[in-house]
Amino acid sequence: MQTENFGDFTLEQPSAEECLSLSFSPSARPLRDRWRNNGLSANFVSDYMTTFLPSDHSEREEIKTAVSYIANELLENAMKFCDHSANKAVTLHLDLEKDRIIFTLINRISAEQKQNLKVFLNDFCSMDPMDYFVFQMEKNAEEDTESSGVGFATMRNDYNAQVGWSITDGESPEIDLTTRVYLPL
Repeated sequence: MQTENFGDFTLEQPSAEECLSLSFSPSARPLRDRWRNNGLSANFVSDYMTTFLPSDHSEREEIKTAVSYIANELLENAMKFCDHSANKAVTLHLDLEKDRIIFTLINRISAEQKQNLKVFLNDFCSMDPMDYFVFQMEKNAEEDTESSGVGFATMRNDYNAQVGWSITDGESPEIDLTTRVYLPL
């Protein structure tokens, strides 16, 4: 088994005051039918997690918006880029700590997806968040692509989140991708 880590990925186990896990079957329904469910799930997660914030937390709505955005982006990417032939559930896990929320998303990807992901990760992790955002927007304008590729840059730029990935090659062809986002409170 070989593991490669990128970005701000850490192996530390969260010391959660509260946690929530959801699992999804990416191959149970067509992708276009999943988009609505991703948004509903992201809104549920944000409602659930923000109920545990102190009642006087002045930034509750901002945090709720950030949690919903990040959860939705993670789910959309997982559903879009998972290995549908693997028949493995996508799992989203959130841990609420005193000063941050940790999102952990686990899904399986194909060897081809791994190579494309590594190209993205090398670009993303080597650039300043705002520079990457501009780079990707210019690239999108030139290529007229349907995928914006700015979700993780938005997490870093707009929500001051740290983002990391771990790719683990198991028994061929199993490749597990763990994406972790640390959202400060």
